[in-house]
Amino acid sequence: MADFAGWTPRLRTNEGEEVTKPASPRELTLVNQCKKWRSLPKSGGLFDQPAGLMGKLSFLDNVAEACTIYKNREPGKEDKLPDWVREMVRYIQKVRKNGGLTP
Repeated sequence: MADFAGWTPRLRTNEGEEVTKPASPRELTLVNQCKKWRSLPKSGGLFDQPAGLMGKLSFLDNVAEACTIYKNREPGKEDKLPDWVREMVRYIQKVRKNGGLTP
């Protein structure tokens, strides 16, 4: 059986350079797995999940969806994006400008 433990996805830039695709954050991978398999992260019901986990996963899912919508937008049509997407993009840009999340 193949061992994929050391495998990392490779991408090519427009100039033909090979780059390594960064790994998704663990929680975002968990969100995608839960959506794909239509299951909760841990055994039990919704209220059996670790405190705060579902809120965190829901937030990450919203961020990922907003980024996808923003990335696939038509150039010059930012005003046609839903309000929640524009608000999320502004939040992400603010976090990036400040060097990350701070308490």
